Amino acid sequence: MIVSKFLKVAAPIAGILLLCSCGKASNSKTENATPKTKESSVSTTVSKVQINLTDYFHNTCEGYDTVGYSKKYGIDVNQMIVDHPAAFGLPEPYVEDAQSDAVLNELLKSIDIEEIERFDHYANGDKIKITWKDDYKKLSDKYNVEFVPGSSEFTVSGLTELQEIDPFENIKVSFSEVDGKAVCTTTGNAPEIECVLDKEDFNMGDTVKISLVPKDKDTSIEDYYAESGLKPTATEKEFKAE
Repeated sequence: MIVSKFLKVAAPIAGILLLCSCGKASNSKTENATPKTKESSVSTTVSKVQINLTDYFHNTCEGYDTVGYSKKYGIDVNQMIVDHPAAFGLPEPYVEDAQSDAVLNELLKSIDIEEIERFDHYANGDKIKITWKDDYKKLSDKYNVEFVPGSSEFTVSGLTELQEIDPFENIKVSFSEVDGKAVCTTTGNAPEIECVLDKEDFNMGDTVKISLVPKDKDTSIEDYYAESGLKPTATEKEFKAE
């Protein structure tokens, strides 16, 4: 066979080549050559741009201090892109086009609020906690950004300050005896406010305390006045029956 012949011829030739190679190595001079150092590759890794989500959260608060509320809230993802176009693979300066629109839509789908601590009874200076959905984390694999939740809270501000009033200035309290029993009559209080005495039975000359109580039991007296921009200096007062 042709294959077997080739093997018979090739074997002796291989042996000759091997011997020649060994002989050449034994006759050559030994040189202590300094090995060439392999050139190190330059790292092309670019540090990710860190973006604080809370920096782009906005919440419009309205109403009066202590009873303010959230009128509108949201996340300005468009401003994120304007501030960091290169991090999203866009040219600088920022240009609004089909490419930037695609990035914007991606961010709108992935960055959202899971929960806000509460939406009302805001007072200036309150810290309201925000919980972010985890979807934003996957964006770090697609863009050169690292989103962090930041402080995860916003500070309430801009609510109208309350004006202090003494509600008892407009309430007239009078005492009289009816069938030998002392009774108290109040006038001038708002229809939604009741004047409640601390005791039902008393005599002329006794001291009684009158408290202002909203007829709506789910509302505090402070909230009742605050909804009108007012803050009562007192919600109860003592009177002598005379």
